[in-house]
Amino acid sequence: DGVLVKDAQALETLEKVDTVVVDKTGTLTEGKPRVVDVVVEGDTDPAELLGLAAAVEGSSEHPLARAIVNAAKELGASVKSAENFQSTTGGGVSAQVEERTVRVGKLAFLAEQGITPSDQLKADAESAQSEGRTTVFVASNDRLLGFISIADPIKTSSTETIRRLHERGLRVVMLTGDSESTAQS
Repeated sequence: DGVLVKDAQALETLEKVDTVVVDKTGTLTEGKPRVVDVVVEGDTDPAELLGLAAAVEGSSEHPLARAIVNAAKELGASVKSAENFQSTTGGGVSAQVEERTVRVGKLAFLAEQGITPSDQLKADAESAQSEGRTTVFVASNDRLLGFISIADPIKTSSTETIRRLHERGLRVVMLTGDSESTAQS
């Protein structure tokens, strides 16, 4: 109902499909991520961490970046301007914010720069990921400040849709840039 097929061969090919690959964000989830927690290392001020992350993410249209910027605004965090923005695909971003090099992204991205978390911060991040949250780490001048925990609720229709695809004998594969534990959750 409501589907237009321009080529009959496409329907014939569709009959042979045994696997459906779907993106997570905006397909299985609502696509409206929001910051639910800021976890800091040592005596870092959560508002400062959020403000630095928002400065670096300010020009990005990525849903996680928008969530960080919105949370900083809601908290009233000071968001400075960023310069010399650089992006590493699948890893993170960096920029200069008031003479500081600020990096925002995955833990592996920061580890490549020699930046590692304490055991406690790593455990806190793993706990957030096991609850289905995305963790975005923030470092300033090679010092890890902490991470931002972001949630994107699963659409109410996703479970039923996947169940129906399984009933038809289709295998469903989810693709995501999130950690394995977040994806599993």
